[in-house]
Amino acid sequence: MSIFNLISMIGGLTFFLYGMNVMSSSLEKMAGGKLEEMLRKMTASPLLSLALGAVITIAVQSSSAVTVMLVGLVNSGIMSFTQTVHVVFGSNIGTTLTAWLTSLTGIESSSFWMQMLKPINFSPILAFIGIGFIMLSKSDKKKTLGTIFVGFAILMFGMDVMSDAVSPLADMPEFGELCLGDVVICLDKVEEQAKEFGHSFERELIYLFVHSLLHLLGYDHMEEGEKQEMRQREEAVMSAIDLNR
Repeated sequence: MSIFNLISMIGGLTFFLYGMNVMSSSLEKMAGGKLEEMLRKMTASPLLSLALGAVITIAVQSSSAVTVMLVGLVNSGIMSFTQTVHVVFGSNIGTTLTAWLTSLTGIESSSFWMQMLKPINFSPILAFIGIGFIMLSKSDKKKTLGTIFVGFAILMFGMDVMSDAVSPLADMPEFGELCLGDVVICLDKVEEQAKEFGHSFERELIYLFVHSLLHLLGYDHMEEGEKQEMRQREEAVMSAIDLNR
């Protein structure tokens, strides 16, 4: 990886953060009670949130784009962190469903329309439409919508630049794929423990995920000293996302 790759990565990160800021501020400006109420209803239950995440990911062909949009919604205060957890899970399900549906229907992933569904390919079109709204429209709502489109396009461009900049790392053995393991959580057990300890379902699910992830990172609770250290890590993460016991 050369110094030019590093410069490109920094430039891509700059575009990404700027696009995120533009999109978030415009979403916040455009959002009203109706949008927040609609999102609240659509994420009212874990199953609805999972379905929403899967459907949107199938539509835009990118779980990364869905996650970025959710970050923008949380950053603008339109959605809470707990509302987005199951949507993120659903977006990962949507990624696998996309490949399954493609193979089932016999559609070639290299076809024009399948390629156009990828955010990096359709975002320039959104940018063009957005600039048109900003320059030609007299409606404030359309101008704000145009800014959201442009912000999204800049954000996706930044992601693409960063991806290209770090691609040489894939050929370096030091940065090869590292598999820590899998996290499997039984939802029935989550519900049982949530009732037992008086927590919400979402809080218990996130706690078990954090607990499992720390195990994958080498933490344990067999001995008292290790147990205290692991609990401190868990509490630090849960406090950071405002989900204390």
